[in-house]
Amino acid sequence: MIIDTVRALGDAFKLASDGRHCFPCTSSKRPATPHGFLDASADPVALREFWARYAGPLVGVRTGCTSGIDTLDLDRKHREAMVWWASHRDRLPVTRVHRTRSGGLHLVFQHAPDIRYSASRIAPGIDVRGNGGYVIRWPATGLPVLNNAPFAPWPDWLGAQLVPSRQAVAPGITVPDGHAVMRLVQLIARARPGESGIRATGGLAHA
Repeated sequence: MIIDTVRALGDAFKLASDGRHCFPCTSSKRPATPHGFLDASADPVALREFWARYAGPLVGVRTGCTSGIDTLDLDRKHREAMVWWASHRDRLPVTRVHRTRSGGLHLVFQHAPDIRYSASRIAPGIDVRGNGGYVIRWPATGLPVLNNAPFAPWPDWLGAQLVPSRQAVAPGITVPDGHAVMRLVQLIARARPGESGIRATGGLAHA
């Protein structure tokens, strides 16, 4: 365990030098620090203190705008995730790819401003780690980097699926001004018993 935590801290230092904000995680992938990914830092002094107080064998990397990266996380235990991967992998740009502990894949992309954390939005077993999330740095445990390419931008077709939809603004409701309301009240007051009801025409009420 001591060897694992020392190695994790060393990898955190390397990641921090590239602007990635890190924090220690337990072997169960849970944050070891009190505030989770919110504690992540690229400051070597802070990292050394984290691992001295909350030693963990895994390195968590905060995703999104803080570190400048997002991750597409494919869990091979879900058949739907593997079917999606087989159907769409040729449409994805060449980017960094890591093998995960469970045998899945982490595809690492440049952060896009509207990409947030989401679970199974694309398909069951496919999670997106952007703003509001973090990812385990599996190469720090000795697992392979399957593709060491630079981080690619999200493809437009996939990014469009991940950006939260903005609800359409309801059409404006025209509210009659005070004069129109007064004329309507006067017309109703002058109406004689038995006259036809009031009909709306052109936004004003007429007897």
